[in-house]
Amino acid sequence: MKKLSLLLMVALLSVATWAQSNVILPLNRAIFSTTYGEKWLRLSCCDNTDYVWSATSSKEAKTALLDTSQDNQLFCFVGNETDGFAIYNKALGEAYKLTALSPCSHGEAASWTQDEAATWYLDTRFTEVGDKPGFGITTNKENQGMSLNMWGGNGGDLKFYSMSGAGSRWIVTQVEQQ
Repeated sequence: MKKLSLLLMVALLSVATWAQSNVILPLNRAIFSTTYGEKWLRLSCCDNTDYVWSATSSKEAKTALLDTSQDNQLFCFVGNETDGFAIYNKALGEAYKLTALSPCSHGEAASWTQDEAATWYLDTRFTEVGDKPGFGITTNKENQGMSLNMWGGNGGDLKFYSMSGAGSRWIVTQVEQQ
């Protein structure tokens, strides 16, 4: 009986170790760029990966249905995880950065500006949860639990909401460019 219990425990531990080593986190630490356009990223909502960040021609920060042919769905994070980063959109170009109030608060919207912009930070508290893991993107360096949210799904403004909502957690994917 002891051998069977030990064998079962080893088998369960092996499965757990295999599963842990094969989990793909929603972010590769190498997503940050040192200059504009070095790496392009797509940000998908962990709640529905068909919804992605998008910039409109009228300079609004919104969500949209995934369309891999659209430059307005590609972003560049210039900076680093520790000191923060600026967020650029490929379609809007290097002149525009994403900004929002800092510290952010519930319901505040992000927007594009040619002026001084907010410094952004990652909130990593929900990257390893079992249900819908993802990163928060916030202007609060101390990670006070607020992240940009897809506020209403397709076409919704990017506004701040609690990280406890899966619509506030994002999967970041590097996009290879031709």
